[in-house]
Parts: sequence; C-alpha cells; structure tokens
Amino acid sequence: MIKFNLYNVTNGTHKAKISYSVGGLVGDHTTITLYAQEYGNDLHKIFENVINDTDSMIDYFEKGKVRIPTTSVYYCDALAAIRRLRIKRGY
Repeated sequence: MIKFNLYNVTNGTHKAKISYSVGGLVGDHTTITLYAQEYGNDLHKIFENVINDTDSMIDYFEKGKVRIPTTSVYYCDALAAIRRLRIKRGY
C-alpha cells in the first residue's frame, strides 16, 4: 500500500521525498505528477512507471517523476495529499 504524505510518498519500506503538480500537460489538466526531490532510485522502489529523461550527453539531469492519471487507483489518495498541503500552506 502506498501512502501519500505532504512531502513524501512511502510504501512502508521505502520513502521518497517528492513535490506535487496538478495539470500542466498540454490538453490534460487533471493528471497529477510527482517529482522526486533527490537523486537516486527511491521513487523507482515505490512505483514501476517512473519517468527519467536524463541525457548525460547534453548535461540534462532529471531526478525522476511519476504521472498519475485520473484512472489510477492512486489518484484519489494523491489528490487528497495535495489538498492537505494546500490547506497547510493557506491556499
């Protein structure tokens, strides 16, 4: 079971520091994106579909991200975490 906290996501064994984003994709304003906040493979240990477009040939490095569409079983939990974070931040 994956738990979405304000600043991290965990499966009970591994924890990855993340930030959240809703929408921002062309033609899709509902997909949630989780961005890893540290280099390493913590997010890979929790999710199978981690995207990392690092290209060391041109010195472009990413930490990894996971996209959660509305059809995902994790969507409601991730959205609830985003709402808790917004309440904490006052917006």
